[in-house]
Amino acid sequence: MKVSREKLRIVAIALASIIVIYQCTNNTGMVDYILDMQFRFIGSSSDKLTFIIMLMIYLLPWFAVESILAKKQLLTSDKSVKWVDIIATAIILPIITAAGYFYFVNQEKEAVNAKIEKIDWSSSSTSLGTGSKYVELTATVLSNINFTLSKQRNGQTSSEEHYYAIVPDNWQPTQPVNLILKTNIDTFQNRDGKYNFIKKDQNANQQTRLNIKLERRKIPVFVKNAYAGEQIKIAADALLAESVNVYEGKVVAHTKTDRTAVLGLGGAFSVIIPFSLFIGMRNDRRRSKDNGTA
Repeated sequence: MKVSREKLRIVAIALASIIVIYQCTNNTGMVDYILDMQFRFIGSSSDKLTFIIMLMIYLLPWFAVESILAKKQLLTSDKSVKWVDIIATAIILPIITAAGYFYFVNQEKEAVNAKIEKIDWSSSSTSLGTGSKYVELTATVLSNINFTLSKQRNGQTSSEEHYYAIVPDNWQPTQPVNLILKTNIDTFQNRDGKYNFIKKDQNANQQTRLNIKLERRKIPVFVKNAYAGEQIKIAADALLAESVNVYEGKVVAHTKTDRTAVLGLGGAFSVIIPFSLFIGMRNDRRRSKDNGTA
């Protein structure tokens, strides 16, 4: 059975795009290495460049598959739309939309119902919790050394992510760092509950109270390289943390915008794309009829 070359290309591009968007959003997969290369060669990062490079890499296997199918004469150049294309699209798109929507719903439920463990990291011998994902941590921020990831869009800085090394109060520069905080804010509470502003050019390290979410993910390569340049070693099993907002003892989830966007865009595509395919199929049949080939 022969399959359409054009339709397979659309599927390949769609699957590759989904993988790339997920990895870029969660800073997983090859994103670390692509960003690190950008910092090494151009000194900054671009969302568009990162997306294009990763998309090209993930499409490379498709070219090999297409070459094999072509040699076995299993490909055709049929561009016409059929009912099976419309039905498949009308089923798959809502499923993807629902999966994305309920993913964010579950994330929100997990955050709201989470137990927040309080830890005073006054000594390096103190454990970073008993497995709790959300922690109120009192520790020291190495505020005089941090790394800022500036993302460029249309030649302008679109967003910034700060990476701070968080250490016990008795930490020494010869010791490895076991916790990196990823955040887009630079205002935290000190031990007395007062807010203080973290600046990169400050000389003194600051004792700080942090509300964080511990992630079981590897520290990004570009962050490790940045700290290595400052003669600070990040432990191989170091944890990555993200700052969270807490109100009246509960984690404030910020997934409503995400799930609304997924539901709105996914719902729109679930209607527009099948309808467009139907119009295309009807036009194809009308042209075939006019040409006497129907």
